[in-house]
Amino acid sequence: DVEACLTNKWSYGECYHFADLFTDTLKVNGIKSEEIQVTPKEEGDLMLINKWDMKEGAKAFEDTTPYKWKLELFRKKGSRYPTMISPETGYPVDHYGDFINDKGLPGQNVETPSVKIFSGHSIVWVSPKLLEEEESSSKLEEKPYFDPSYGVTYRHEMDFEENAVYGYAKQFPKKGDKKEVYRVWIKGAASLNHIKFESLDD
Repeated sequence: DVEACLTNKWSYGECYHFADLFTDTLKVNGIKSEEIQVTPKEEGDLMLINKWDMKEGAKAFEDTTPYKWKLELFRKKGSRYPTMISPETGYPVDHYGDFINDKGLPGQNVETPSVKIFSGHSIVWVSPKLLEEEESSSKLEEKPYFDPSYGVTYRHEMDFEENAVYGYAKQFPKKGDKKEVYRVWIKGAASLNHIKFESLDD
């Protein structure tokens, strides 16, 4: 919870902890905000957050287009979601199937967070109407969505997708898979309009 994040230096803070802390801070200062859940529109998809590279010589799967590239993750006990953390070392690795884990957006006090694949992500919408300074209010109207985990802001869903998302992973399970095997749709430079924002305060 938020208290553990603030008082225990070994506590692991997830995105919703940072979002809760940020909304609580705004609330005591009289600023209206809403926690927003970011998810892919396609059910079952995972988001790959920047940045990744392709392994040389990777071969595309044609039977699951546009999800054409192999992503191998680790199984996490007690969770229905996979993880990038190796159960053997307790740390992320360099290669995940066809993909190379590259340096991405700094966040949560590290150069690149150890996990960059999510089913959802928590950010915060801040109302510009309650800020007194005209300049600050104008900036909020342009980018009212704050990401407390990474310290960046977004205009809307497509802005988030264009600047934060590398691609989408979907599972096509086969017998004998020793790891959590997914296939990835690489987004490219343009937005796919594949992201949705939903308020958790409704």
